[in-house]
Amino acid sequence: NNNLSMFDEMKNCAILAKEEAGDPRVCPAETAFAVATVNGARAFGIDSGVIEAGRLADLVLYALDSLALTPAHHQVSNLVYAADSSAVDTVICDGRILMRGRKVPGETEIIAEARAAAARLGSR
Repeated sequence: NNNLSMFDEMKNCAILAKEEAGDPRVCPAETAFAVATVNGARAFGIDSGVIEAGRLADLVLYALDSLALTPAHHQVSNLVYAADSSAVDTVICDGRILMRGRKVPGETEIIAEARAAAARLGSR
């Protein structure tokens, strides 16, 4: 997808598998979540995807009070079928905090640079 959303990829994975098989039990939320986390890391040879000693500390922390994660009957299902980037509070890659409280340090400058790069590409 063009928005680079793992949420959309998980949802599409689960829904398309169910549609193709004609069976709503195919590819449950836990499977789609594993495809996006531990299996995705394994496919790319990244020592991540699970929280475990010695693994890379790549984590996404969610705002559990997010509307997309309410009600909280089954959080994995909520993440796969309902969540979007608005539910993300904090992002940590290799132990380094990249976003906290939905704020990215230097965000204004990053957006300005991205717009400038897009303008340069569009003018070619």
